[in-house]
Amino acid sequence: FGRNQKTMKKLMIFILSMPLFLSAADFGVGYSNFDIDLGDGDSVSLGAIALTVGKTTEDGKFSGEFGIMVPAQDDKFDGIDVELKTAPYIRGMYHINENFFLSAGWMKLEAEVSYGGYRDSGSDTEGAIGIGVAIPLNNDGEIRLIYENVDDADLVSVKYNF
Repeated sequence: FGRNQKTMKKLMIFILSMPLFLSAADFGVGYSNFDIDLGDGDSVSLGAIALTVGKTTEDGKFSGEFGIMVPAQDDKFDGIDVELKTAPYIRGMYHINENFFLSAGWMKLEAEVSYGGYRDSGSDTEGAIGIGVAIPLNNDGEIRLIYENVDDADLVSVKYNF
């Protein structure tokens, strides 16, 4: 029950904050892959579907987005299952030009590990910095490719903004 209650809180925060972003907002959907360094050359790779809502300033120099990552791919390491939990995030971007941008953000990451019937989870709030490229499309949409460093993890995202 406690885990479902936490998920419901996150969902309610997301739903209640939507009206703040809906007027003239940009929406996006994409896939993000976390490659988490465990040391000694070992790593786990976790994937998530990213749903975002954002806004760009009138001059096009800055933009921001609020998003939520929904788990889509788990991984195993030495027989231990590693699973990403639903993760909210905020990202701000400075657009160097029409195609390239720098990003900085905040993520609330939570993961769960299980092995032989034993389960444990942990969460952390992490800052992220990165760089990206935006590829404009003819239909006023764009595709964004983003690389970010989040503590001991590399985050690569591909997203379609419409």
